[in-house]
Amino acid sequence: DEGDEGDALLHDNTKITRVAYNERVSVLDGFVIECVSSGYSIGSCNWVIRHNDITVAVVGAFSLASKRYTVNPDRKVFTQSDVLLLHQSSSTPSTTPTHQISSFASQL
Repeated sequence: DEGDEGDALLHDNTKITRVAYNERVSVLDGFVIECVSSGYSIGSCNWVIRHNDITVAVVGAFSLASKRYTVNPDRKVFTQSDVLLLHQSSSTPSTTPTHQISSFASQL
């Protein structure tokens, strides 16, 4: 039963690691993950995954507005990644992804 597996995972604290902003954590064989501030909402983050010489950034909802929150977005995730995976780049259907990315890139 799938519900039993989910319950088991929630109760198995050995598979859960608390990660602070800018803290690098080694996982698996040679992978290093780091969460960085997205500047979007309190506690939200983007993820940086490193393995060998490759850096992949996984970016969800973000804001480049300065001083929107106490922790500004970490811009290095956008400029120092080999691969940038964007999701949730627009919450309004009238804003096309192309427009959203162009607007975002002009602020870097």
